[in-house]
Amino acid sequence: MTLEDLWKLTRRYWLMLVACAAIGLALAAAYTWTRTKEYTATAQALVASPTASGRNNAQNSSAAYSNGLVAQQRATVWANLATSQQVTSQVIRNEHLNETPGQLAGNISATVPQTSPIITVHATSTDPAKAKAIANSVVDVLTSYVQKADPDTGVAIKNTSSAVLPSTPSYPKPAKLLPIGLLAGLIIGYLLALIQHRRDTRVRSTDDVEENLGAAVLGVIPATRGLAAADRSLHGKQDFSTREALRQLRTNLRFVDVDHDPRSIVITSARMGEGKSTVAASLAWVIADSGDKVVLVDADLRRPAVAGIYDLDSSVGLTQVLAGTATIEDAIQPTDKHGLYVLTAGQIPPNPSELLGSGRMKQLLETLAVDYRVILDAPPLLPVTDAALLSASADGAVVVVAASDTRVEHVQRAAHNLQAVGGRVLGGVLNRVNTRRINRIMYGDTQYGHGAYGTYAGEKYYGDNQPTDTPVGTLPPETDDDVTQVGVTVRAPNDTEPAANLTSRKLLRKERAK
Repeated sequence: MTLEDLWKLTRRYWLMLVACAAIGLALAAAYTWTRTKEYTATAQALVASPTASGRNNAQNSSAAYSNGLVAQQRATVWANLATSQQVTSQVIRNEHLNETPGQLAGNISATVPQTSPIITVHATSTDPAKAKAIANSVVDVLTSYVQKADPDTGVAIKNTSSAVLPSTPSYPKPAKLLPIGLLAGLIIGYLLALIQHRRDTRVRSTDDVEENLGAAVLGVIPATRGLAAADRSLHGKQDFSTREALRQLRTNLRFVDVDHDPRSIVITSARMGEGKSTVAASLAWVIADSGDKVVLVDADLRRPAVAGIYDLDSSVGLTQVLAGTATIEDAIQPTDKHGLYVLTAGQIPPNPSELLGSGRMKQLLETLAVDYRVILDAPPLLPVTDAALLSASADGAVVVVAASDTRVEHVQRAAHNLQAVGGRVLGGVLNRVNTRRINRIMYGDTQYGHGAYGTYAGEKYYGDNQPTDTPVGTLPPETDDDVTQVGVTVRAPNDTEPAANLTSRKLLRKERAK
């Protein structure tokens, strides 16, 4: 894991990390406050050779060095006597302690540094005055015991530093335990975050889409409330960033295959609720905005949405054309946008898959592609086979993927379904990108969603981790997840689009109804 990965992990799971760090700090504080305070007092004794006491010949440096080594060795040996039963028993008698020699020895330690023959005695007790008395008593008893037990060595031991009353406890030490608790909490938090990150297979970046779809990302659409509304076409009311993202998608589609310009494009997704209908309607709008004639075909014969987006009559549409009860000219309806036409779904048929995979559907697409660029809003790939069959008749398919919602396995299965019927994947669109963190991505700052497939037109879909049904236009909670952006060419928005001619539309509908 690189530093960049660690930073992304921190930014994504910062709340979990803060919670774990706070819990670790609280546990360390509770442990500190519930422990019995202990105090440590320190006393010292110097082991001096005849040379150190000034009795040797100063000119005999060799003898002085030898005597110094003897004093250092004696200090090491005598330090071990500080916890002996002889010394501890005498200290218990002198200080009138209610402890056994073994218990007292557990509260005493004696050390000797390697560079000097000084014995340092540490005595620990819950009473600071008692710790001081024990430390001084150990040094006094040790000095007396050594002088009686080994009087002829020529090496003396002297009490050089008496213990002072300790003012602060030696245990527990909040300055040491609290940082340890905080660090332990952070480590546990990072471990939990890493486990959660490994288990979380949601698509978060364009790299995730490209790796699992097997095609490039053609566009990144920001999450905006306008596209989450019931009327999801542009209609001149979208912000600049949304328009530029859709224009970038339009441009990339034109360059996806310069030798064989795709004239009929299926817009689909792995599951419902990922914004395929919104992308299809908005893409058709911006293609018409560039001067091309485009027809938006509502090929979702189970849950059609295009007629509602453009507020069109859906009584006559695609199903009637395929059944031969209506001509293309009768079924295609103009919209408010110059050059943009819509072929609604028409009446809901009992056999959508058979209609969309039929030869008549293929002929229809070929006919429309002569005069129009055809954008087809198709059903999702995982619940039903309609979109896969339709992609085999079209020039290719664009798969819409909802950022931080669609899972990697869903994208993989969607790509597999298209490949199984010989469909061509033109690319992917990463939709509903949360760009609240300005320095990471240059678009928007809110998310949206408009429903989910629990049951798709009566056919249940048992996908992994199905999202719950949400009403059109509701906004899911915002997240700080990372999404990698593609380049965007900035230019001024087009605010001079023609106005709607609602009167002529109503008259046209009345004539067709007759």
